[in-house]
Amino acid sequence: MHIQTRLLKALSLGILLLTVLSALALYSKTVNASQKLAAQQRILVNAMEYPWSTIGRLNAAGRAHCTGAMVSERHVLTAAHCIYDAKTGRWLAPQELYFIAGYQFEEYKIKSKIKSYKKSVD
Repeated sequence: MHIQTRLLKALSLGILLLTVLSALALYSKTVNASQKLAAQQRILVNAMEYPWSTIGRLNAAGRAHCTGAMVSERHVLTAAHCIYDAKTGRWLAPQELYFIAGYQFEEYKIKSKIKSYKKSVD
């Protein structure tokens, strides 16, 4: 009887695992199908033209990059994690940052050093 209990537990665990794997496979097929549909419906825009040229790439210390958006001629808005180096536990210095406006296919409209930045208190 002890063997039967173990066998039933193993069998129910196997069925549970199979159910989870089936659900994951179904989810994966759904995601892939929606990604393919999105790719087919994408419209390519010219990043060198306004308003798309206000979106750019913030290069961080030559090791990473993030998206930034120009909110004025001299100001770029980006996420705080883009200027924080989690490996060293420090904020990157402005001299380590560049903003590249209108970046597309390895080409860009303007490349500018970051003079300073201000972090939000919230």
